[in-house]
Amino acid sequence: MALRGSITTMPVEDVVAWAARHGATGRLVIERDDVARTFWLDRGVAVWATSNVPEEQLGQILLRSGLIDEQALAGALGGPLTTTVAGATAFGQLLVAVGAIAETDLATILTTKVREALCEVVAWTEGTFDFEPVPPPAAGRVAVGVELTACLELARARAARWAEIRARIPGDGVGFVVRDPAAAVISATGRVDGRRLIEVLVAGGSAGDAIAALAGERFATLDVLADLLAAGAIELDPAGGKGDLAHARPRQLVEAVERRLEDGDRAGALALAAQALARHPADAEVRAAYKDAERARAAELARALLSRHRVPALRRSPAELDALELTDVERRLVSRVDGRWDLLTLVRTSPFGDVATLLAFAALAERGIVALS
Repeated sequence: MALRGSITTMPVEDVVAWAARHGATGRLVIERDDVARTFWLDRGVAVWATSNVPEEQLGQILLRSGLIDEQALAGALGGPLTTTVAGATAFGQLLVAVGAIAETDLATILTTKVREALCEVVAWTEGTFDFEPVPPPAAGRVAVGVELTACLELARARAARWAEIRARIPGDGVGFVVRDPAAAVISATGRVDGRRLIEVLVAGGSAGDAIAALAGERFATLDVLADLLAAGAIELDPAGGKGDLAHARPRQLVEAVERRLEDGDRAGALALAAQALARHPADAEVRAAYKDAERARAAELARALLSRHRVPALRRSPAELDALELTDVERRLVSRVDGRWDLLTLVRTSPFGDVATLLAFAALAERGIVALS
């Protein structure tokens, strides 16, 4: 029988339990936001899984984990390399046929892929499901089988940790800054390939990229990343990955700001705090973190810029200034730069206060609008 509905009404755990209990055969599609995962079931066993997320596709996992190279992949396809391959299992069998990968290795990857995808969707609390009782495609498919009951038991055992992981890592698209590579490798080793993980992160890879590079071991990879975040060996990077930090919780952003301040990166802390404030303007912790970062950056600038006599000079003509995008504070301060008043006097007589004035002059200098020689 067909079965479809909302996850809020019938949790994925109940859907999978129903399929296992009835020995269901068919196609089960689970969707949430812009992510869709499809599972093919055969008499209560998951035999295949696909996803619309590029990093979860078989070709990407095999490439990024180093199990095959681009030449082997292109040769198996009989043409130029592509990152999206229709019929991933038939494609996998083709790789086996040309000797690009052993069938046992491919079966291991596919089993991991099915198990990890199914375990995660069981934890979803929003979205939809759609089961259609149709025969699963079998032509050219490498045989794998993941027992639904065993998957449910594993998902339940992971449930509490999943909540902790997602509290720190809001999505697979987030990027990271590696603060202590050696400590990160040591902490990860024995659970995942620590060196490979750090290589991916240093190269700007997201959490999803790391999962693919570690042979699709989703839970193990995110588990390690969450621990590394908690230890301060890495931190979330708003400029890295695929921008999922926009969905980060206020506390996550505050912790990232605090870590940057501890590391002495006051400019980076203020930039991150400004982004956090723009996203969560009413959050008291975010506002306090912004003030702390602002004061720390202003103190740093005061030490650097006010330690000796400096007379700001304009480096742009009036016509050029008119064409520039400047804040009201910057434009007012630029109008007061006359080549005679020194920076200390301009700061002390500014109607905007010391902090805002110092930050504005630093921004003007970085853009080459004012010289602070």
